[in-house]
Amino acid sequence: MIETPRGVLAAPAIAAASPRLECLVAGTSDLAKELHARATPGRAEVLTALSLVVLAARPTASPAWTASTSTSPTRPASRGSAGRGVTSASTGKTLIHPKTIAAANLAFAPGAEEIEAARRILVAHAEAESFGKGVVVVDGRLVEALHVEVARRLLALAEAVAARVLTES
Repeated sequence: MIETPRGVLAAPAIAAASPRLECLVAGTSDLAKELHARATPGRAEVLTALSLVVLAARPTASPAWTASTSTSPTRPASRGSAGRGVTSASTGKTLIHPKTIAAANLAFAPGAEEIEAARRILVAHAEAESFGKGVVVVDGRLVEALHVEVARRLLALAEAVAARVLTES
């Protein structure tokens, strides 16, 4: 758990220190306290630190999560907090209260439009490859292998969240 400015700066070394590392978690409330920052609804005061933790985790293929917040699980801000984790490229969030699971799943799960776009990318790219082409235009955007990888990852995430939601129901 990364909760101090020193921890953020050492995150690359921490991530590389052990092959047994499962995840880096950014403890944003403690980090904001250590930065002497005022907490804002958008958490702008810790977004750079969150990004640095994500960057530290990626070379080791470790997930980077944000820590739970002190927001009450019955308040709508719980979903917003998870959404900010998504925009900072974290891959998950620790949770304290079971009532926050649905909001976190909703925030981290791809939306219907993203899922459909990913499917269009896979179909169009597969068709292009069948004609010996490595690039295709989908919805006005150039699509190549890196976009296919992102689309596959997004669809896998959607399936994992859907399976998780089914087992929790």
